[in-house]
Amino acid sequence: MIYESRVWKAALLKQARLLQKRKTQKRWPERAMAHVEREIFISAFSIRKLIESKKLSDQVEAILLRTDSYEHTGHLVDIANWHKIEELYNLSESEPKNLKLADFCNLIIHSLVFIIVLSSNNGLEGIFVTSDFKSSNYLLYIPINEVITALNAVSKDHIVFVHSERDTLGGIIKIKRKSNRHF
Repeated sequence: MIYESRVWKAALLKQARLLQKRKTQKRWPERAMAHVEREIFISAFSIRKLIESKKLSDQVEAILLRTDSYEHTGHLVDIANWHKIEELYNLSESEPKNLKLADFCNLIIHSLVFIIVLSSNNGLEGIFVTSDFKSSNYLLYIPINEVITALNAVSKDHIVFVHSERDTLGGIIKIKRKSNRHF
């Protein structure tokens, strides 16, 4: 459980700003790639922890990230070949797919495939990702702008209203949380 979410949300705002700067980065040594992977992973874990601790408004939890989904070709995806996405997924055809914020977090945390995509001018453009659970179904491309938008929304979310209901035994059955912002 998280008692005070401000520190977590401030760190997410910092991560969003770092990812924004990486959109214009020109040089990508191995260390920089590892930093991006780590930044996104830790951000996803932090968001999931905020969700589980009920520290986000219903509006922010309902955020959808726009992605492109690529169908699995039927080849086994494992630790030895995860990087060969052109063989494992049909990259010539994609379908738009909306991804719930919590599903995004789980996908990143459990990622089996995680590949950073750079633009033609070498800036950070997006990521290809799928989890160990979903690797035989699809690969997703997530534009980095979608990730940055989600991080910004989470970092600026401040709950101003909470309503909860309990069942006859006293257990919480429903919690509604509203933000001071519109997302």
